[in-house]
Amino acid sequence: RIELRKRDNVVLERILRGPSGEEGDGEEGEGEWLDDDEDDDANTNVDDDKGDVRGKEDGKPTENERALDHIPLHQLTPTQKQSLLSHLSPTNHRILDNFLHLSSRLELLTTRERLRLLDYMVERVHLLVCIPETSRIARNIVMAQGRKGMDNEPVDDFKGLVCFRYTLEEEDMYQTFDRWDALAAEPSADAPPASPPRPRSPHDVTNDAPPPPMPVGRDVVSSACLLRASAALRTKIRSRGGGDEVYEWERWLRHELWLRNRPASTAKDDDGVGSGAAEQRRDGGSSVHVRPWQGNDFFGQCIEPAAVALYKFRNGSWDDFAFLSAVPPNDRKNSSNTNTAVRQSHHLREETLMRLNFLRDIISGVPSAKEAEIVLLEWLLRIEASHHDGSDDDVLSTYLEEYLPRIETWTLWMAVTRPSPMKRHAHCFAFLDVMDDADAVGGGVSSIRASPEDVRDLKEGMDRYDFGASAAGKRLATAILKRMNAHLIFESVGPKGLSEEVLYGDVDGKGGVSAVEFILPSKQPAKGSEWDATWSDDELRDEWMNRIGNLALVSSSSSSRRRAKGKNAAVAGEGSSWEAKKKRYKKESWPMTSRLHEIDEWNWEQVKEQQRDILSMMDQVWSMNTTGADK
Repeated sequence: RIELRKRDNVVLERILRGPSGEEGDGEEGEGEWLDDDEDDDANTNVDDDKGDVRGKEDGKPTENERALDHIPLHQLTPTQKQSLLSHLSPTNHRILDNFLHLSSRLELLTTRERLRLLDYMVERVHLLVCIPETSRIARNIVMAQGRKGMDNEPVDDFKGLVCFRYTLEEEDMYQTFDRWDALAAEPSADAPPASPPRPRSPHDVTNDAPPPPMPVGRDVVSSACLLRASAALRTKIRSRGGGDEVYEWERWLRHELWLRNRPASTAKDDDGVGSGAAEQRRDGGSSVHVRPWQGNDFFGQCIEPAAVALYKFRNGSWDDFAFLSAVPPNDRKNSSNTNTAVRQSHHLREETLMRLNFLRDIISGVPSAKEAEIVLLEWLLRIEASHHDGSDDDVLSTYLEEYLPRIETWTLWMAVTRPSPMKRHAHCFAFLDVMDDADAVGGGVSSIRASPEDVRDLKEGMDRYDFGASAAGKRLATAILKRMNAHLIFESVGPKGLSEEVLYGDVDGKGGVSAVEFILPSKQPAKGSEWDATWSDDELRDEWMNRIGNLALVSSSSSSRRRAKGKNAAVAGEGSSWEAKKKRYKKESWPMTSRLHEIDEWNWEQVKEQQRDILSMMDQVWSMNTTGADK
């Protein structure tokens, strides 16, 4: 079953042949646990890090020791055993102990048991075979395999680089390694969330032990590394599964190390001596060694906050963000608050929640909008850091009222117009450049307003888009209609504020998920039916059936949704007549759907009118009416 080569694996040989050599020819006795080459290795220990050789003066064993090589180990006296093994290093002693332990256990197994063990090893045990140049590299490889290498991913290789190669002190290495494992652990619904990381200053190198990180899962950590590296390097990083992204991640790490250590290392004293973070710095006439910014700082300040923020965003845990939790939800039962500042804070919080929910729905459901997550993650990290640093209200207002609306409009433009990946990344990096410039000089963000050409392309794309023809289109239509309906409710309730159910997309308050359904059924109507009489022209029907004007947002409590359990929500109620749909729509909490019951007949003219209403509402929701100055 296995072709065993000489010296391939002694333990494997024992599994195959048994302790008595029952399946072998007996040429090699069981006691030959070391041959001449192995004996030379055992008696000469080379320290890879220092290059010194320890052993006999001439590096060779004596004739008496060679004579002991061919005696089974268990037959040696304690004195002979000590003489033979005296020159083994502590590491080699442990390796030998492990080998002897395995050998002794194998002696107790029958042939059938050994074959079962062999099958298990072949099918379930994964081995990483390499010859590292130094013991330090070997340790890095082994310590990076948190899952024993059985499902190793590129992010695990990156963990080894951050924790060991780019971290100086051994204590910091293992502490960072443990924190990475805790961060990459799968989150448990029963366990209380850990404290989120506090954004720190780039030059904060204190040794205070931070609280344990919030577990977010390995996939989220990997995604956060991809997004942040793309933003920092201004380049598209592909995740093909071959591990190529590790090289880009290391380039991001080295870039951050250079940036953080550069201000001190490039500055010069009057006498021309460098005063870098990793060099001797003059302080009051004495030289003080300053700890450099390194891998453990990179994890604590770049990876951990990004992974936690991304996890919160993808799960809609908005109240866990400090900048949002600072403003409590509006008390709808007590709407008599006359404090203008408080009302404005509640208004801004509710509008921010609507925008964030819309962005989450689009980014998670529409492939052409995925790149927006690069910008949004940077926005989340910056506004959280600004809040923790105690920035004034003008700074926070810029992030909430200037940046976020433009991110929302730009993401919608990408989702609807579907530009090429190259163009999407170019827009993304240009957006980040503008944010960097605005943050650095305190300028405005007018240059990232939607241009008239972009607005025109967006509206034309909305008008032509066949939302009902694909699953991604239906998800996009659901997000757009939810955002528009929430805006209408937001404008109508006044100082009472929106309910949390509407803010989170659960308009009926029953924890369900709203979705779109076709008003004109997508299936060919039966001959002689009401729909067949109204839509007798097949060309008109094919032209307008999948447009957003023919889609209605229905809540999870809709009767058709309940009847269509397990089916696609977009085809729920396909067999309903228009009269039946009108009665159901009248009970809907979404205003754009409930008002449909006032229409007597659903024909192509009504679809066109509904389409025009939706397009005109885009100006209200996303403020697309640009002024002459903006143009």
